[in-house]
Amino acid sequence: RSRSLDFTAKSLALHHSLLNAMPIGVLGIDPDNMVVMCNETCSVVCVNKKGMVGNSADEVVPEVVKRFIGRVKSEKRASSDNEIGGRRVRLIGASIEDKGVIIVFVPGDAAR
Repeated sequence: RSRSLDFTAKSLALHHSLLNAMPIGVLGIDPDNMVVMCNETCSVVCVNKKGMVGNSADEVVPEVVKRFIGRVKSEKRASSDNEIGGRRVRLIGASIEDKGVIIVFVPGDAAR
């Protein structure tokens, strides 16, 4: 059991490192609209100093992202080019059945 927990902890740490190393932002929202995942690129794009994970998306994401989350919830999949914090960003989102919404933020220079 101890070996299994150690492996799980190492695996989670690796996944966290990989997620934060990605040059695109990744934002996960649960069915209750709480931010459950946010990598460093997403935090920079969203210009959030408060911290995002554990907070309501309504409180911590820019208005354009809130509208996009609503669109993804109703359409199941969506994409949109936007400007957030003075940066061009392509948002790509998908609704994941009863688990919530995932949004990917692709910086304008990488979206071409």
